[in-house]
Amino acid sequence: MRHYLCHIRRFCNHFDETADKLGENEIRQYLYHCIQRGLSSDYINIGINALKFLYTIVLEQSWD
Repeated sequence: MRHYLCHIRRFCNHFDETADKLGENEIRQYLYHCIQRGLSSDYINIGINALKFLYTIVLEQSWD
């Protein structure tokens, strides 16, 4: 869970905004940014799962 919280914090800090104000475009931009930085696929997959948890479970939004 600690890794999820770190990813969510980094995502929000990247845009200087709260998660409920960010959406699909920002998620794509953030993940692209992670790829461009050369971060590992494991790191990026944890980030995807963290954001999926945030949006589907916490914020109760759809994830398509």
